[in-house]
Amino acid sequence: MSARVRRHAQLSADVGALSGWFATHGRTSISDGSGIISEFEREFAAATDSSFALAVTNGTAALHSAYFAVGVGPGTEVLVPAYTWHATATPVLQCGAVRCFATSTHSLSLSVSRI
Repeated sequence: MSARVRRHAQLSADVGALSGWFATHGRTSISDGSGIISEFEREFAAATDSSFALAVTNGTAALHSAYFAVGVGPGTEVLVPAYTWHATATPVLQCGAVRCFATSTHSLSLSVSRI
């Protein structure tokens, strides 16, 4: 097993342990940056050797946050798979950007010739 696979397995185990952590801690406020959500974000960032971590409610919110973080905005074109759920394209529109649907190959990857 490669070091990368071992690291991923360890992080998966750590996330599983942290999910039980939520049940044993008190406040859950995220509006003022206090409580277990901010503690979880700090501990997760430390566990993944990251400067920051942001807990979100779902994948759509994660995409929106990622687009915002890298500066996607009005006039930005974002490639979105044509064969997908609408929630994949919605965050692009929420940022004011232009979604550009791209057809995937049989392997479900994007092909430069199809863009």
